[in-house]
Amino acid sequence: MKNIIFPLLLVVTTAIAANAAIYVKVDASGTGNGSCWNDAFTDIGSAIAAASDDEDIYVAGGIYEITASLPQKAVKIYGGFVGNEATPNPAQRAKGGSGRPWDFATPTVVDASRWAESADRIFAYRDGAVALTLDGLTFQGRKTSDHAPVIKGNAGLVMQNCIV
Repeated sequence: MKNIIFPLLLVVTTAIAANAAIYVKVDASGTGNGSCWNDAFTDIGSAIAAASDDEDIYVAGGIYEITASLPQKAVKIYGGFVGNEATPNPAQRAKGGSGRPWDFATPTVVDASRWAESADRIFAYRDGAVALTLDGLTFQGRKTSDHAPVIKGNAGLVMQNCIV
């Protein structure tokens, strides 16, 4: 019986760990492994690269500069967190004063203002490649005359509570 219980516990523990969220906080000072707010990644691209498909990425308010397309993964990215929540829940992010769904007390800004005009989009996903959820993010600084600044391709995009 002991031989059966141990592998079962290992499988359950692995399944729980696989569904853990990844944290991003621009001023985190811990290990940088994304396991909690203190040890959060300090940039969104590293968090996406470390994520598994369908994993949640929680991003604390702040300005996150990017200069190249972010990695192509089927992830759910939620911004607008304070960065100290014990159990982050996208439905419980602190709202700003306007009452609008995209107005967060601590906005998460993806700033691409230092990006070359000829560069691709922030999320350059190829047609039908993967699903992507963006929620609670403000995109700024990526202005082009010939295409959308945020996403390229039909990625099964869900974009809500965002400012572009």
